Amino acid sequence: MKQQTRSVNYLLPILVLVLFVAMWQQLAHWRQLSGVVEQAELELNQLQQGSVRYLTLNGPKRQHWQVFTSPSNLANWLKTQHVGGVAGVAGLPVAKVYPESVRLQISNVNYAALVQWLYRLQSTSNAKVSKLSLSSTGEPGKVFGELVLTLQQRAK
Repeated sequence: MKQQTRSVNYLLPILVLVLFVAMWQQLAHWRQLSGVVEQAELELNQLQQGSVRYLTLNGPKRQHWQVFTSPSNLANWLKTQHVGGVAGVAGLPVAKVYPESVRLQISNVNYAALVQWLYRLQSTSNAKVSKLSLSSTGEPGKVFGELVLTLQQRAK
């Protein structure tokens, strides 16, 4: 009995130490995950604010207005212009040309540059965003998704 008590007396502090180390590691992991979640929430907030800002922007007077006559005309222009030459947006591939629209696949594009490019495209041409579906890549400020552009009659 004394030997068992002695064994328990030796093993108990070791067991407490092991539990303490395990709890410490879990706490460190929780702190790391909290930081990642906080960063993702900040990025999401920035994306939401940018979306609202984009949706509420009123473009300048339509000087230097470019009129695309068909979606295929727009698709060809997008290919030759490298999507406006905005850093971080160049190279959006045209995925599909439909009779009424052009669909683009977006991958690993800088969100701020994309919004700036879309604003400039809509304020200087008859191309309009009819669908924009974006998700974060996990990299700060980078997004992927789908963009559908349609053509509208020139506003007077």
